[in-house]
Amino acid sequence: MIEFLKDYFTIDSPVILIGQIIGVIAMIISFVVYQQNDRKRMLIMKGIVNAFWVVHFFMIGAPAGAVLNLIGIPREFVFYHNDKKWGKSILWPIFFILITVVSSLLSWEGAITLLPCIGSVLAVAAFAIKSVKLTRLINIPANTLWLIYVLITRSYGGALANVIILTSIFIAIARYDLGKEKSSR
Repeated sequence: MIEFLKDYFTIDSPVILIGQIIGVIAMIISFVVYQQNDRKRMLIMKGIVNAFWVVHFFMIGAPAGAVLNLIGIPREFVFYHNDKKWGKSILWPIFFILITVVSSLLSWEGAITLLPCIGSVLAVAAFAIKSVKLTRLINIPANTLWLIYVLITRSYGGALANVIILTSIFIAIARYDLGKEKSSR
């Protein structure tokens, strides 16, 4: 068991070390995303954190994670603008789901790629919806799938980030969503 942990936490190169540091920065920003009670602020923060995750996953050699986060940057931009005529189209979520699936196939790392693929498809649905409450709820299984992927790919910042994100989602649900239900009774 000790040997397994030693091997799991071994960082083989300076590039991977820098990638892990960038992952820690992304992790810190990730916490703030789901504490937003405003959809547009949530999408801005999500777009910023996606850029950090792209660099992180490329540097640690996890291309599926990098590509799927790269897709998230324009996705968040489009969903931010869904109050404009061009951004309201139902074709956008369909487009982002299709590009997510195709990109997953092109960056195929084996069956492991299904984890971030399905998680990203759920994220498309979550951020396409205008309800912040539903965005948080749908992101619970999405981030759980990403958590499994990052544990397998040894993304230490990603693993901690997904635990923090899930914790942040549950805190935000308690702060914003459950309180509204109690006060509306």
